[in-house]
Amino acid sequence: MKRYGNLWNEIIAFGNLLSAAQRGQRGKRFRENVLEFNYNLEQELFQLQEELQLKTYCPGNYTTFQVFG
Repeated sequence: MKRYGNLWNEIIAFGNLLSAAQRGQRGKRFRENVLEFNYNLEQELFQLQEELQLKTYCPGNYTTFQVFG
């Protein structure tokens, strides 16, 4: 098994965070929270990058729901 080390800087690179944000919003572009995030996209990504660098990032609570069909 091959191991890769020192990937953290690549993971938190601005281009990688931007790509992840774009992939994460697919199919949700017009939701209010996505529009709000995209309005300040650069600022949000720089803040996220800083929190990841300082290891202070804390993800929010998960929401569970049931779909009846």
